[in-house]
Amino acid sequence: MDVFAWSYKDMLGLNPNIASHKIPLYLGVEPKKQKLRRMRMGLSLKVKEEVTKQLESGFIEVSRHTE
Repeated sequence: MDVFAWSYKDMLGLNPNIASHKIPLYLGVEPKKQKLRRMRMGLSLKVKEEVTKQLESGFIEVSRHTE
């Protein structure tokens, strides 16, 4: 039982150098905005709830770009 993480707050000991994802950006290339993808209302609410849990626990963070 003590080797499994039951919530995102239980995984704070993960080393970000080992378990992180980065989006490579190239200088001089304008970022593209993708078309909005619609979801069913029930699924959309579940996705929002999951993302909120991850943000609140510090498991993920918002990426900010100047352009």
